[in-house]
Amino acid sequence: VGVHVPQRPAAVICRVVVTDVERAAHAEDAERNLMQLLTDFAAHQLSLQRQAHGTAVQCLEASATTVLHGGLGALVVFHDAITPHGIVPDTAPVAGTFDRLTSQPGWERWPRISPDGKSLAYASNAEGNYDIYIRRVGGLNPINLTKDSTDDDTHPSFSPDGEQIAFHSERDGGVGLFLMGASGEFIKRVSSGGFYPSWSPDGSRIVAASDGSPPGSQRGLSQLEIIDVSTGKKRVLTAERNAIQPSWSPHGHRIAFYAGWDIWSVPVEGGEPVRVTQGVARDQDPAWSPDGRFLYYSSDQGGSSNIWRVPINERTGEIRGQPESVTSAAG
Repeated sequence: VGVHVPQRPAAVICRVVVTDVERAAHAEDAERNLMQLLTDFAAHQLSLQRQAHGTAVQCLEASATTVLHGGLGALVVFHDAITPHGIVPDTAPVAGTFDRLTSQPGWERWPRISPDGKSLAYASNAEGNYDIYIRRVGGLNPINLTKDSTDDDTHPSFSPDGEQIAFHSERDGGVGLFLMGASGEFIKRVSSGGFYPSWSPDGSRIVAASDGSPPGSQRGLSQLEIIDVSTGKKRVLTAERNAIQPSWSPHGHRIAFYAGWDIWSVPVEGGEPVRVTQGVARDQDPAWSPDGRFLYYSSDQGGSSNIWRVPINERTGEIRGQPESVTSAAG
């Protein structure tokens, strides 16, 4: 990647070239790196440049597609994208609105939005034991997907293509991780144990915790385990921390998790976890933004529980800025 910055630039010209496209491993890494580079530039510039330099933004987005699918290179224009101190940050305020999605009797817990944003899966004990429900966002009629079982079914998680739901269940005389179709069909056991499942971006693996207790009340050492969906084979990812609530990053680089009232992240291949949050606040329930630029989480920082986010380098786990509140005074 070569970047030429004029003394007083009206634009920055960046030529990006893949020189080793015939070697699959190198090409795949190069494409990922280029996508991350272009995504970072686009995300930081989009809100600042949309009105003043719309043509440049369109050129950037088109060039990203050219690089990924053509494998040869691209010429992209970034208007005022470089400063002496790096990329111009997007300082637009975070704004949130609230819409009530459920109204059943009893508890409704562990919500997950489908990849297309149109459906909500969650667990509810409205009919006695916990079952997995699905409903259209904005719809009125929830559908019980696991009403055939009198045992508790909890912790639903949509596959990346939205076609399957992984969930924890105590059915069949044991505790295990199960899969079913998104409308409740073809239920099958994947492995023993398995709480808080989170899918890899390609849908081939699931990371899950060995303990399903709420934050702060683990009964023993909770490990994170990566499970092969087709074979059920497990690999321990974390063995030294009481880890639960894993969340696989959107480009597959890292897994965020809760341990000891803080949020951490660890490389998918294994290694030393990196702390994301620290302090006296209770931080839990990490969730990545779809572009991998932010890690969202729940925190009682400031006195009441709200949603926060922190800018993060998805590949390294490095924190890129200060946490900011997404909601306030929501209770």
